[in-house]
Amino acid sequence: MIFAACANFFVTIGIVVVIPLFQQTPQLGPGFYGVVMALVTGGQLLGMLLTSVIPIPPAKRYPLFVASFSLTMGLFVLFPVTLNVPFMATVGFLAGLFNAVGNVLLQTVMQLIVPAQMRGKVFSLLGGLSQGLVPIAMALGGILAAFIPLRLLIGIAFAMPVIPFLPLLMMKDFRTFFMPKLAATVSAQSSTIPRVKYGMEHRYLNDKVIVITGSTWGIGRAIAEACAARGAKVVVSSRNKESVREAVSDPQAKGYAVGGIPCDVSGPEHLEQLLARALSLWGQVDVRINNAGLSGGIRFLEDMEPIEIADIANTNITRLLAESRLALTQFRKQEQGTLVNISGLGEKGEAAPYSTVYASTKAAVSSNTRSLSKEKRGPGFSVFAVIPGMVATDFFHDMKVSSSLIERNEGML
Repeated sequence: MIFAACANFFVTIGIVVVIPLFQQTPQLGPGFYGVVMALVTGGQLLGMLLTSVIPIPPAKRYPLFVASFSLTMGLFVLFPVTLNVPFMATVGFLAGLFNAVGNVLLQTVMQLIVPAQMRGKVFSLLGGLSQGLVPIAMALGGILAAFIPLRLLIGIAFAMPVIPFLPLLMMKDFRTFFMPKLAATVSAQSSTIPRVKYGMEHRYLNDKVIVITGSTWGIGRAIAEACAARGAKVVVSSRNKESVREAVSDPQAKGYAVGGIPCDVSGPEHLEQLLARALSLWGQVDVRINNAGLSGGIRFLEDMEPIEIADIANTNITRLLAESRLALTQFRKQEQGTLVNISGLGEKGEAAPYSTVYASTKAAVSSNTRSLSKEKRGPGFSVFAVIPGMVATDFFHDMKVSSSLIERNEGML
């Protein structure tokens, strides 16, 4: 942000001084100034158009940014070398083109580095800072023009953005986003906790606090370990205290930021304790993943006890709503947050023979996810459902199956 404001300050001085140069030079004149500036603007428009239609691979972003910025500064410095209109027009057009490409890449990095809930404030501050410096730059340009030859002053002003440009190249976040191959190295040097090992596409998980229910085995544990490996701060939970201890100790042995607490989602007080644990560890919750759930096996509905049906419905629907409510309440305090519900078979309302209760609850999960996602909470809020499909996990171990279905299958063998 400081780099952009400083660069804009120096460029403004150069542009201000270009006006009297054209006015005081007989072979140029005010008319040609308008032509040259129109070509500069045309180059910028072309640069923005090209960056919007031509995909730029991550590995090419850094060299392209360096080349664009260097060419822009070099061309602007050459601008007053000769008072030849065709030369100045060509240089201005190319400088505008490369300037637009470099600015688009720089804005992309800023979008990735600045957290979503802060972007509005940061970019408003940047705009205000840049605009506030314009009159100062104009006044300074006018004063300096009285003591320094115009052509020399223009060259100096257009060369000055190199000063803030060099420190920018040394910023770790800047290099990480522009140079994906350095992501793991840069992150590892910045903390004792392992960071991104998988390239810039996962960099956004660094230091995000993610709370996951039902996360000591199966899909939940896989999610927890994957997030922790990508730099997130993870809180795992399940009913079994020993399972939680194991799910925490294994990632911690690798240096990952993982905490945990036993949590039975059927108890409201446990859900509150889980949230309190996350806040005590890391002060906030960026992502809440509701993964805990019950299946009921593969059975005819009449083979299930009423209490089993109630337990599945209570865990998969009622308690999930309670989890969502707690998470969204916390997100409202933070003005940002992401809620993820793990759905499953039946989520589209399709028939799911022998899994009627489970499928009915997952249809409800998808329905409440869609409803929550349509509620207008602001730009910092997101609600999603993930449908992983059939995954070979412990979820299927000791699954109850109706005896008549077992007999039917045995008869077919």
